[in-house]
Amino acid sequence: MSMRNELRGPNQTRPAWYRNVARGAQTIHKANPNALVIVSGLSFDTDLSFLAQSPLRNNYDNKLVLEAHWYAFSEGKRQEWAEKPLAQVCPGSAERFDARAGFFTRRVNGTVPLFVSEFGGDQRGTNRADNSFLSCFMAFAAERDLDWALWALQGSYYWRSGVEGFEETYGVLDSGWARPKYPKFREKFRFIQEMIQDPRSSTGFYQIIYHPPTGQCLAHDRENNVVVLRDCEGRARWRYNGEGDPILLVSNATVCLRLVGVGQPVQVSEKCDDTQSFWRVGSSAGFGLIGEYANGTELCMERDSADASLVLTRECICRHGSACSDDPRHQWFKIISSNIV
Repeated sequence: MSMRNELRGPNQTRPAWYRNVARGAQTIHKANPNALVIVSGLSFDTDLSFLAQSPLRNNYDNKLVLEAHWYAFSEGKRQEWAEKPLAQVCPGSAERFDARAGFFTRRVNGTVPLFVSEFGGDQRGTNRADNSFLSCFMAFAAERDLDWALWALQGSYYWRSGVEGFEETYGVLDSGWARPKYPKFREKFRFIQEMIQDPRSSTGFYQIIYHPPTGQCLAHDRENNVVVLRDCEGRARWRYNGEGDPILLVSNATVCLRLVGVGQPVQVSEKCDDTQSFWRVGSSAGFGLIGEYANGTELCMERDSADASLVLTRECICRHGSACSDDPRHQWFKIISSNIV
């Protein structure tokens, strides 16, 4: 049970927060000891940073849960998502979210669980700021294995803002509530719906190569011996030990990913001992996979614009400097560790 949505206003102070949250949580727990007690942060539920130094004293028999919200418009940043270089805006936004709330997902022992109880964007796919934000959010969500709730399901309202049948552009459903507004909604969000990392599992970790803008994963096309993007249900498992190592296929550790030239598909090859089979992550934010061609040219994995399932290597976008204004999302591949069988 959540006590209050998006706390804000002149009376939102930390002393008032601690006092009222403790009273409300105790009231809920006393009335129903089995109910989860969900606690919202300050500033429209974007700030829980103060709990890093002064946590709540009671976890209510492990029923306490923290919630946070994250949108393109959080902190008044929508215009930045629309106009500023994405290579700069995404890492900056992720760092701020991590400092204000996301740090709870990095704690292992003695912590309180966090879920992002609201995020979302225009499901029509026409809003540049929301499209950019969602790509960034989905990368963060996969990497941290976030629990989340999406705003919103409804496609329209009986009456809102003086308009009958007002459309909810963030709604999953169309205005008639008949089908998803975005036709590939289930495929796009499927991967981050799954449990990706199980802290109770004794299974070793392997890697998934994820493309957040589409929600798809790298898979092995055995017929053509190349890699393609597919629904993450059909994803391949990879083994990658770090910078400058080959990316090996778990099901056959004698083969690896190999680049063969500019504009050419990434191959699955038995030749894994030279620079064309060695890969490194493209940025400090973990986006992009870079290989080196025979003449020393750096090439990046890229989703082909002509054949959306094909993965090629091309010249790296925004490789040197976050001020680059090009859209790098075709090359936003991210390595995600998982231990789920």
